[in-house]
Amino acid sequence: MIEGAVKGFQKATSQGVILQDLIHGVEVKETRNLITSNGITTELFRSDWNLISDVVDHIIHVSFRPNAVSAWHMHENRTDYISVIDGSIRIVVYDGRPNSPTAEKVSIIHSSNMHPTVVTLPPGVWHGFENLDQKVTSIINYANKAYDYKNPDEWRLPWDTEKIPYRFR
Repeated sequence: MIEGAVKGFQKATSQGVILQDLIHGVEVKETRNLITSNGITTELFRSDWNLISDVVDHIIHVSFRPNAVSAWHMHENRTDYISVIDGSIRIVVYDGRPNSPTAEKVSIIHSSNMHPTVVTLPPGVWHGFENLDQKVTSIINYANKAYDYKNPDEWRLPWDTEKIPYRFR
């Protein structure tokens, strides 16, 4: 054994479910690609998944340039639901809610069109995205509240802030 080596840990179950230590309120719903005679179909949302207790009031498509970082963002009243439709991203979340059972905790979620998921980002959770590909990566972000152009429910910090204990790159 080489000194300093660290033993690996379980990352998935024998059924292929990814194990993740998530902050309170963040959810990852694994979906699947359905191979059909004419292509691939991926479900992005179904009401019977019971992910969204409110309405979907706004849907946007976002494209991240190769290796781009888009961080940090937080909404006080809006919940975001993220699905990768092309490429691979790292979603980093930080619990900035002082009364949360996971306050000040960081969780990292990897998502890709190859292993599709819907990631729930509740209000008060800071989040950032890093494109892990050398090509454009695209996501669909559906939210329970529409963007308010006059008074955006959006707070920002620089991607390299010292206030969140995570470093991109």
